[in-house]
Amino acid sequence: MSHKNFDTLVTSMNNELYKINQWFKANKLSLNVKKTNFIIFVGRNKKYDKEKARIYINDNAINQVSHTRFLGVIIDEKLSWKNQIDFVCKKISKNIGIIRKVKSLLSRNIFMVLYYSLIYPYLTYCNIIWGSTYTTSINPVYLLQKRFVRIAANASFTAHTAALFRDLNVMTVFDINKFQIALFVHKIVHNSSSLPEQYKGLLNFNSDIHHHYTRQHNLLRSIMTKTTQKQHTIMFRGPTVWNNLSHILQSCPSLPSFKKLLKIDIIEHPSITFS
Repeated sequence: MSHKNFDTLVTSMNNELYKINQWFKANKLSLNVKKTNFIIFVGRNKKYDKEKARIYINDNAINQVSHTRFLGVIIDEKLSWKNQIDFVCKKISKNIGIIRKVKSLLSRNIFMVLYYSLIYPYLTYCNIIWGSTYTTSINPVYLLQKRFVRIAANASFTAHTAALFRDLNVMTVFDINKFQIALFVHKIVHNSSSLPEQYKGLLNFNSDIHHHYTRQHNLLRSIMTKTTQKQHTIMFRGPTVWNNLSHILQSCPSLPSFKKLLKIDIIEHPSITFS
């Protein structure tokens, strides 16, 4: 729920929770308030009076938190994804430490098996969401990836890693984000029936807006935004990623073929950061 006026937002939320509580009672259900919390999402530089943020259900106050875990992703009130990134870093760092202790006993193939078992899942899970944030926020994850590829390639601590990523066929965390965004846009463009209804009109081509021919009529239309935070949304990043793909990739209707070709393209032309 959202509203420009904070007091109206709180009042509306309490009214809706009253209706929900009435529905619970009618259906003989109950809510465990101790396990329930709420977040007020605000801009990075916006402030509000937390004393006015009083949310109730069945006359029980619901606890306000600055971040919470939802479906395995830690969401914070600023949508900075700092807590999620810290969690990923801790897990990856711990597992790299384990691998490093036994590196003398491992072949390169075993290194990669361990990478895709102990590290890769943390990098890919919902990366399309938390990976679409500031480059400086994602950089600690990237540095840990660089540490791993140096260990796997038995390279020195100061070795350049661009060639190592390519030799090991490993995508950087930035390219994983690009990969997931491209897959999502591919589904919208070529197979929107596989997506929920609300995603079908999420992105539009320039030709959908105007019918006269231009050089960019076959490109996706990006939203106009003045804020950096909105540039992290799929409405902005999706067209940016898609429009920079080759025509061969854009015109590939098969998702499995697209994934294969896209990964090859990303490995051969890696990006240190999102662009």
